Amino acid sequence: MMALLNNAVVYNCDYRKTPETRCPNLVMDAYACAKWVLEEQKGCYDPNRVALHGTSAGAMMVLGVCYQMAQKDECSKIKLVVPDVAPMSDIWFDIKKDDPTLKPLELLQAKGHMDIYELLHPNWQEAIKVPRSPDLFPGCMPENLLMKCPPMYLTTAEHDQFRRDNEWFAPKL
Repeated sequence: MMALLNNAVVYNCDYRKTPETRCPNLVMDAYACAKWVLEEQKGCYDPNRVALHGTSAGAMMVLGVCYQMAQKDECSKIKLVVPDVAPMSDIWFDIKKDDPTLKPLELLQAKGHMDIYELLHPNWQEAIKVPRSPDLFPGCMPENLLMKCPPMYLTTAEHDQFRRDNEWFAPKL
């Protein structure tokens, strides 16, 4: 309905799921889909109104697509990126259990994030070493690549499990 109201063309890209497929292959699936739309579907959409959107793991992949496109100087084809509640950062490695600013739910989220990273990357122990791999933490892409990315619109909510990720990432933009 939203697509009709906004006169928009929507491509919903599927991807292989974990644990059968892991990073960076999940991101590469989304990147291949974006490339297919941009190259093979010309004439089916307005090239001045191309946006990438994803929620949760999809948001992480959208940021990963930006990382891939920035490395290849392809970001000019995308006008807006909307990563909705994305697990994009490595801030959870710095969480201290005795931090008085943490809510009990955030302590559980920190453990949950570690479980997600282990599930997402086949060699996650290497990927979490500093500097963190942008294949697993797209928000940790080098600044020179981040500057090439399209404008981004971040969304979060008070009890969003990725709120800290968004608050960490927003100033980098």
